[in-house]
Amino acid sequence: MKKKILIISFSHLHSDPRVSRQINFLKDNYDVCTMGLSDSGIANVRYFPVQTRQSTILEKIKKAILLKLYMLFETYYWRHFGLWEFQATVDWKALQKEAFSLVIANDIDALPLALRIAKGCPVLFDAHEFAPLEFEDKFLWRLLLMSYKKYLCRKYIPKVSAMATVCDGIAEEYHGRYGVRPQVITNATEYADCAPSNVSDGLIRMVHHGGAIASRKLEDMFSIMEHLDERYSLDLILVSTAPQYLARLKEKAKADRRISFVPPVPMKDIPSTINKYDIGLFYLEPVNFNYKHALPNKFFEFIQARLAIAIGPSPEMAAIVKKYDLGVVADSFDPKDLAAKLSALTKEKIEYYKNRCHAHARELSADENKKKLLKIVAGLI
Repeated sequence: MKKKILIISFSHLHSDPRVSRQINFLKDNYDVCTMGLSDSGIANVRYFPVQTRQSTILEKIKKAILLKLYMLFETYYWRHFGLWEFQATVDWKALQKEAFSLVIANDIDALPLALRIAKGCPVLFDAHEFAPLEFEDKFLWRLLLMSYKKYLCRKYIPKVSAMATVCDGIAEEYHGRYGVRPQVITNATEYADCAPSNVSDGLIRMVHHGGAIASRKLEDMFSIMEHLDERYSLDLILVSTAPQYLARLKEKAKADRRISFVPPVPMKDIPSTINKYDIGLFYLEPVNFNYKHALPNKFFEFIQARLAIAIGPSPEMAAIVKKYDLGVVADSFDPKDLAAKLSALTKEKIEYYKNRCHAHARELSADENKKKLLKIVAGLI
Protein backbone atom coordinates (compact mmCIF):
# COMPACT_ATOMS: atom_id res chain seq x y z
CA MET A 1 0.00 0.00 0.00
CA LYS A 2 1.10 3.54 -0.73
CA LYS A 3 1.96 5.77 2.20
CA LYS A 4 -0.75 8.34 2.91
CA ILE A 5 -0.04 12.10 2.83
CA LEU A 6 -2.41 14.91 3.83
CA ILE A 7 -1.88 18.33 2.22
CA ILE A 8 -3.58 21.24 4.03
CA SER A 9 -4.01 24.72 2.58
CA PHE A 10 -6.61 27.35 3.48
CA SER A 11 -6.87 28.31 -0.18
CA HIS A 12 -8.89 27.32 -3.23
CA LEU A 13 -6.85 24.30 -4.25
CA HIS A 14 -7.93 24.31 -7.90
CA SER A 15 -6.45 27.80 -8.40
CA ASP A 16 -3.47 27.61 -6.04
CA PRO A 17 -0.51 26.84 -8.32
CA ARG A 18 2.00 25.96 -5.59
CA VAL A 19 -0.35 23.52 -3.84
CA SER A 20 -1.47 22.03 -7.16
CA ARG A 21 2.16 21.30 -7.97
CA GLN A 22 2.63 19.63 -4.57
CA ILE A 23 -0.31 17.34 -5.28
CA ASN A 24 0.88 16.49 -8.78
CA PHE A 25 4.47 15.88 -7.63
CA LEU A 26 3.34 13.40 -4.96
CA LYS A 27 0.20 11.70 -6.27
CA ASP A 28 1.95 8.99 -8.30
CA ASN A 29 4.12 7.78 -5.40
CA TYR A 30 1.74 8.36 -2.48
CA ASP A 31 -1.93 8.23 -1.52
CA VAL A 32 -2.59 11.99 -1.40
CA CYS A 33 -5.49 13.55 0.51
CA THR A 34 -6.19 17.29 0.55
CA MET A 35 -7.91 19.80 2.79
CA GLY A 36 -8.82 23.29 1.59
CA LEU A 37 -11.49 25.76 0.52
CA SER A 38 -12.18 23.91 -2.74
CA ASP A 39 -11.33 20.60 -4.35
CA SER A 40 -8.13 20.52 -6.41
CA GLY A 41 -9.91 18.83 -9.32
CA ILE A 42 -6.99 16.40 -9.63
CA ALA A 43 -8.11 12.81 -10.22
CA ASN A 44 -7.79 10.17 -7.51
CA VAL A 45 -7.08 12.70 -4.74
CA ARG A 46 -9.42 12.67 -1.75
CA TYR A 47 -10.70 16.02 -0.46
CA PHE A 48 -11.76 17.26 2.99
CA PRO A 49 -13.52 20.66 2.75
CA VAL A 50 -12.79 23.60 5.03
CA GLN A 51 -15.79 25.89 5.53
CA THR A 52 -15.45 29.67 5.71
CA ARG A 53 -17.99 32.42 6.09
CA GLN A 54 -18.02 36.21 6.34
CA SER A 55 -17.85 37.46 9.94
CA THR A 56 -20.48 39.88 11.23
CA ILE A 57 -19.45 43.26 12.65
CA LEU A 58 -19.96 41.99 16.21
CA GLU A 59 -17.83 38.93 15.50
CA LYS A 60 -15.08 41.11 14.06
CA ILE A 61 -15.12 43.27 17.20
CA LYS A 62 -14.96 40.16 19.39
CA LYS A 63 -12.00 38.83 17.39
CA ALA A 64 -10.21 42.17 17.65
CA ILE A 65 -10.66 42.16 21.44
CA LEU A 66 -9.33 38.60 21.68
CA LEU A 67 -6.28 39.49 19.63
CA LYS A 68 -5.39 43.00 20.76
CA LEU A 69 -6.61 43.37 24.33
CA TYR A 70 -6.35 39.84 25.68
CA MET A 71 -3.90 38.26 23.24
CA LEU A 72 -5.88 35.01 23.37
CA PHE A 73 -4.16 33.71 20.27
CA GLU A 74 -4.97 30.03 20.80
CA THR A 75 -8.64 30.79 21.46
CA TYR A 76 -8.78 32.91 18.32
CA TYR A 77 -7.16 30.20 16.21
CA TRP A 78 -9.27 27.27 17.35
CA ARG A 79 -12.63 29.00 17.90
CA HIS A 80 -12.76 32.01 15.59
CA PHE A 81 -10.41 31.40 12.69
CA GLY A 82 -12.92 29.15 10.93
CA LEU A 83 -11.73 25.83 12.33
CA TRP A 84 -14.79 25.62 14.57
CA GLU A 85 -17.01 25.48 11.49
CA PHE A 86 -14.59 23.01 9.90
CA GLN A 87 -14.79 20.61 12.83
CA ALA A 88 -18.58 20.83 12.73
CA THR A 89 -18.82 20.03 9.01
CA VAL A 90 -16.09 17.42 8.53
CA ASP A 91 -16.40 13.94 9.95
CA TRP A 92 -13.71 14.75 12.51
CA LYS A 93 -13.76 11.30 14.11
CA ALA A 94 -13.24 9.65 10.73
CA LEU A 95 -10.41 12.06 9.94
CA GLN A 96 -8.74 11.30 13.27
CA LYS A 97 -8.78 7.59 12.39
CA GLU A 98 -6.77 8.19 9.22
CA ALA A 99 -3.18 6.94 9.49
CA PHE A 100 -1.13 9.60 7.72
CA SER A 101 2.58 9.08 7.18
CA LEU A 102 3.12 12.81 6.55
CA VAL A 103 1.12 16.03 6.83
CA ILE A 104 2.07 19.08 4.73
CA ALA A 105 0.94 22.47 6.06
CA ASN A 106 0.84 25.31 3.55
CA ASP A 107 1.38 28.66 5.29
CA ILE A 108 1.35 29.34 9.01
CA ASP A 109 -2.45 29.29 9.39
CA ALA A 110 -2.51 25.59 8.50
CA LEU A 111 0.38 24.56 10.76
CA PRO A 112 -1.31 24.19 14.20
CA LEU A 113 -4.09 22.11 12.64
CA ALA A 114 -1.54 20.01 10.75
CA LEU A 115 0.35 19.23 13.93
CA ARG A 116 -2.87 18.21 15.70
CA ILE A 117 -3.99 15.93 12.87
CA ALA A 118 -0.50 14.43 12.48
CA LYS A 119 -0.61 12.79 15.92
CA GLY A 120 3.16 12.49 15.96
CA CYS A 121 3.85 11.71 12.32
CA PRO A 122 6.21 14.11 10.48
CA VAL A 123 4.93 17.55 9.46
CA LEU A 124 6.41 19.48 6.54
CA PHE A 125 5.73 23.22 6.74
CA ASP A 126 5.70 25.05 3.39
CA ALA A 127 5.79 28.82 3.92
CA HIS A 128 4.57 30.65 0.83
CA GLU A 129 5.34 34.00 2.49
CA PHE A 130 7.24 35.35 5.47
CA ALA A 131 4.20 35.27 7.77
CA PRO A 132 5.25 37.74 10.53
CA LEU A 133 5.52 40.56 7.95
CA GLU A 134 2.95 39.41 5.40
CA PHE A 135 0.96 42.67 5.25
CA GLU A 136 3.24 44.93 7.25
CA ASP A 137 2.32 47.86 4.99
CA LYS A 138 -1.28 47.81 6.30
CA PHE A 139 -1.93 49.57 9.63
CA LEU A 140 -4.85 47.40 10.78
CA TRP A 141 -2.92 44.21 10.03
CA ARG A 142 0.05 45.46 12.05
CA LEU A 143 -2.28 46.51 14.87
CA LEU A 144 -4.37 43.33 15.10
CA LEU A 145 -2.62 40.41 13.40
CA MET A 146 1.15 40.92 13.45
CA SER A 147 1.59 39.77 17.07
CA TYR A 148 -0.71 36.80 16.41
CA LYS A 149 1.29 35.68 13.36
CA LYS A 150 4.54 36.05 15.29
CA TYR A 151 3.08 33.93 18.08
CA LEU A 152 2.08 31.14 15.67
CA CYS A 153 5.55 31.13 14.13
CA ARG A 154 7.33 31.25 17.49
CA LYS A 155 5.27 28.40 18.99
CA TYR A 156 4.73 26.05 16.07
CA ILE A 157 7.64 26.34 13.61
CA PRO A 158 10.13 24.69 16.04
CA LYS A 159 7.82 21.63 16.11
CA VAL A 160 8.03 20.84 12.39
CA SER A 161 10.08 17.98 10.97
CA ALA A 162 11.14 19.97 7.88
CA MET A 163 10.37 23.31 6.27
CA ALA A 164 10.35 24.74 2.77
CA THR A 165 9.84 28.22 1.35
CA VAL A 166 9.91 30.05 -1.95
CA CYS A 167 13.25 31.91 -2.09
CA ASP A 168 16.60 32.47 -0.38
CA GLY A 169 15.75 35.80 1.27
CA ILE A 170 12.67 34.44 3.05
CA ALA A 171 14.53 31.23 3.98
CA GLU A 172 17.30 33.22 5.65
CA GLU A 173 14.80 35.35 7.59
CA TYR A 174 12.98 32.29 8.94
CA HIS A 175 16.27 30.67 9.91
CA GLY A 176 17.51 33.81 11.65
CA ARG A 177 14.33 34.28 13.68
CA TYR A 178 13.17 30.74 14.42
CA GLY A 179 16.23 28.53 14.06
CA VAL A 180 14.74 26.27 11.39
CA ARG A 181 16.49 26.36 8.01
CA PRO A 182 13.95 25.97 5.19
CA GLN A 183 14.86 24.31 1.93
CA VAL A 184 14.09 26.49 -1.07
CA ILE A 185 11.47 25.15 -3.46
CA THR A 186 10.71 27.96 -5.91
CA ASN A 187 7.39 28.71 -7.59
CA ALA A 188 8.74 27.43 -10.91
CA THR A 189 5.98 26.11 -13.13
CA GLU A 190 5.94 22.96 -15.25
CA TYR A 191 8.09 22.82 -18.37
CA ALA A 192 6.25 24.06 -21.47
CA ASP A 193 7.26 22.47 -24.76
CA CYS A 194 7.16 25.52 -26.99
CA ALA A 195 9.47 27.88 -28.87
CA PRO A 196 9.88 31.68 -28.76
CA SER A 197 7.39 33.51 -30.96
CA ASN A 198 8.59 35.92 -33.62
CA VAL A 199 9.11 39.59 -32.81
CA SER A 200 7.38 41.89 -35.28
CA ASP A 201 9.07 44.89 -36.86
CA GLY A 202 8.01 48.12 -35.16
CA LEU A 203 5.80 46.43 -32.56
CA ILE A 204 6.76 45.27 -29.07
CA ARG A 205 3.97 43.47 -27.23
CA MET A 206 4.21 43.36 -23.42
CA VAL A 207 2.04 41.36 -21.05
CA HIS A 208 1.37 41.18 -17.32
CA HIS A 209 -0.87 38.57 -15.69
CA GLY A 210 -1.97 37.81 -12.13
CA GLY A 211 -4.32 39.09 -9.46
CA ALA A 212 -5.78 42.60 -9.44
CA ILE A 213 -4.41 43.49 -5.99
CA ALA A 214 -4.24 47.15 -4.98
CA SER A 215 -1.06 46.83 -2.91
CA ARG A 216 0.80 45.70 -6.03
CA LYS A 217 0.23 49.17 -7.53
CA LEU A 218 -0.35 47.84 -11.03
CA GLU A 219 -1.00 51.39 -12.18
CA ASP A 220 2.77 51.93 -11.99
CA MET A 221 2.94 50.02 -15.27
CA PHE A 222 0.77 52.74 -16.82
CA SER A 223 3.41 55.27 -15.71
CA ILE A 224 6.04 53.17 -17.48
CA MET A 225 3.93 53.23 -20.66
CA GLU A 226 3.84 57.04 -20.54
CA HIS A 227 7.60 57.06 -21.15
CA LEU A 228 7.58 54.53 -24.01
CA ASP A 229 7.12 55.22 -27.71
CA GLU A 230 4.37 53.92 -29.97
CA ARG A 231 6.13 50.60 -30.58
CA TYR A 232 5.03 49.38 -27.17
CA SER A 233 1.69 47.92 -26.12
CA LEU A 234 0.63 46.33 -22.83
CA ASP A 235 -2.01 43.66 -22.27
CA LEU A 236 -3.19 42.91 -18.73
CA ILE A 237 -4.61 39.47 -17.94
CA LEU A 238 -6.01 39.95 -14.44
CA VAL A 239 -8.01 37.79 -12.06
CA SER A 240 -10.67 39.92 -10.39
CA THR A 241 -9.59 39.44 -6.77
CA ALA A 242 -10.62 43.04 -6.02
CA PRO A 243 -13.39 44.10 -8.44
CA GLN A 244 -13.42 47.78 -7.41
CA TYR A 245 -9.67 48.09 -7.88
CA LEU A 246 -9.87 46.35 -11.26
CA ALA A 247 -12.61 48.76 -12.33
CA ARG A 248 -10.40 51.72 -11.33
CA LEU A 249 -7.52 50.27 -13.34
CA LYS A 250 -9.70 49.90 -16.43
CA GLU A 251 -10.93 53.46 -16.10
CA LYS A 252 -7.39 54.80 -15.71
CA ALA A 253 -6.16 52.76 -18.68
CA LYS A 254 -8.62 54.46 -21.02
CA ALA A 255 -6.16 57.35 -21.29
CA ASP A 256 -3.74 55.14 -23.26
CA ARG A 257 -5.11 53.20 -26.24
CA ARG A 258 -2.03 50.92 -26.17
CA ILE A 259 -3.20 49.33 -22.88
CA SER A 260 -5.76 46.53 -23.11
CA PHE A 261 -7.39 44.04 -20.76
CA VAL A 262 -7.62 40.39 -21.76
CA PRO A 263 -9.84 37.79 -20.01
CA PRO A 264 -8.00 35.38 -17.68
CA VAL A 265 -7.35 31.79 -18.71
CA PRO A 266 -6.98 28.56 -16.68
CA MET A 267 -3.72 28.28 -14.76
CA LYS A 268 -2.33 25.49 -16.94
CA ASP A 269 -2.92 27.51 -20.12
CA ILE A 270 -0.98 30.63 -19.11
CA PRO A 271 2.39 29.87 -20.80
CA SER A 272 0.79 28.89 -24.12
CA THR A 273 -1.54 31.90 -23.99
CA ILE A 274 1.19 34.50 -23.39
CA ASN A 275 3.73 32.87 -25.72
CA LYS A 276 2.63 35.24 -28.52
CA TYR A 277 3.94 38.27 -26.59
CA ASP A 278 7.49 39.63 -26.54
CA ILE A 279 8.08 40.86 -22.99
CA GLY A 280 6.74 39.79 -19.61
CA LEU A 281 6.46 42.90 -17.41
CA PHE A 282 6.41 42.74 -13.61
CA TYR A 283 7.09 45.88 -11.65
CA LEU A 284 6.49 45.42 -7.92
CA GLU A 285 7.32 48.21 -5.51
CA PRO A 286 8.71 46.67 -2.26
CA VAL A 287 6.06 48.04 0.10
CA ASN A 288 6.57 45.09 2.45
CA PHE A 289 9.14 42.36 3.15
CA ASN A 290 7.41 39.74 1.00
CA TYR A 291 7.12 42.07 -1.98
CA LYS A 292 10.81 42.89 -1.67
CA HIS A 293 11.63 39.17 -1.89
CA ALA A 294 8.97 38.29 -4.45
CA LEU A 295 9.74 35.35 -6.75
CA PRO A 296 6.23 34.62 -8.03
CA ASN A 297 4.63 32.07 -10.31
CA LYS A 298 4.24 34.65 -13.09
CA PHE A 299 8.00 35.19 -13.28
CA PHE A 300 8.54 31.51 -14.10
CA GLU A 301 5.52 31.48 -16.43
CA PHE A 302 7.22 34.28 -18.40
CA ILE A 303 10.24 32.00 -18.77
CA GLN A 304 8.15 29.01 -19.88
CA ALA A 305 6.36 31.25 -22.39
CA ARG A 306 9.82 32.22 -23.76
CA LEU A 307 9.38 35.94 -23.14
CA ALA A 308 12.04 38.55 -22.49
CA ILE A 309 11.63 39.72 -18.90
CA ALA A 310 11.39 43.32 -17.65
CA ILE A 311 11.38 43.91 -13.88
CA GLY A 312 12.27 46.40 -11.18
CA PRO A 313 15.29 45.73 -8.93
CA SER A 314 13.55 43.02 -6.89
CA PRO A 315 16.54 41.03 -5.60
CA GLU A 316 15.23 37.46 -5.98
CA MET A 317 13.98 37.95 -9.54
CA ALA A 318 16.91 40.15 -10.51
CA ALA A 319 19.41 37.49 -9.45
CA ILE A 320 17.91 34.97 -11.88
CA VAL A 321 17.48 37.48 -14.72
CA LYS A 322 21.12 38.54 -14.42
CA LYS A 323 22.52 35.03 -13.92
CA TYR A 324 20.88 33.68 -17.08
CA ASP A 325 20.69 36.99 -19.01
CA LEU A 326 16.93 36.81 -19.53
CA GLY A 327 15.98 40.49 -19.83
CA VAL A 328 16.27 43.94 -18.27
CA VAL A 329 16.33 45.04 -14.62
CA ALA A 330 15.67 48.67 -13.66
CA ASP A 331 18.16 50.48 -11.46
CA SER A 332 15.42 51.78 -9.14
CA PHE A 333 11.67 51.73 -8.59
CA ASP A 334 11.20 54.96 -10.51
CA PRO A 335 9.06 54.01 -13.54
CA LYS A 336 11.31 56.14 -15.74
CA ASP A 337 14.24 53.83 -15.05
CA LEU A 338 12.54 50.70 -16.36
CA ALA A 339 11.09 52.70 -19.26
CA ALA A 340 14.62 53.75 -20.22
CA LYS A 341 15.79 50.11 -20.20
CA LEU A 342 12.83 49.11 -22.37
CA SER A 343 13.30 52.01 -24.78
CA ALA A 344 16.86 50.91 -25.49
CA LEU A 345 15.77 47.43 -26.62
CA THR A 346 16.03 46.45 -30.26
CA LYS A 347 14.18 43.68 -32.04
CA GLU A 348 17.40 41.66 -32.07
CA LYS A 349 17.97 42.10 -28.32
CA ILE A 350 14.42 41.00 -27.48
CA GLU A 351 14.90 37.93 -29.67
CA TYR A 352 18.16 37.23 -27.84
CA TYR A 353 16.45 37.36 -24.43
CA LYS A 354 13.60 35.15 -25.62
CA ASN A 355 16.10 32.59 -26.87
CA ARG A 356 17.94 32.74 -23.52
CA CYS A 357 14.68 31.80 -21.78
CA HIS A 358 14.26 29.00 -24.29
CA ALA A 359 17.75 27.69 -23.59
CA HIS A 360 17.17 27.60 -19.81
CA ALA A 361 13.45 26.74 -19.72
CA ARG A 362 14.01 23.16 -18.62
CA GLU A 363 16.52 24.14 -15.93
CA LEU A 364 14.17 26.82 -14.57
CA SER A 365 11.04 24.64 -14.65
CA ALA A 366 9.38 22.66 -11.87
CA ASP A 367 11.37 19.54 -12.73
CA GLU A 368 14.13 20.26 -10.21
CA ASN A 369 11.62 21.22 -7.52
CA LYS A 370 9.79 17.93 -7.99
CA LYS A 371 13.02 16.01 -7.37
CA LYS A 372 13.73 18.13 -4.30
CA LEU A 373 10.25 17.69 -2.79
CA LEU A 374 10.23 13.92 -3.41
CA LYS A 375 13.63 13.67 -1.69
CA ILE A 376 12.41 15.67 1.34
CA VAL A 377 9.21 13.61 1.61
CA ALA A 378 11.01 10.26 1.24
CA GLY A 379 13.44 11.28 3.96
CA LEU A 380 10.65 12.24 6.35
CA ILE A 381 8.54 9.14 5.73
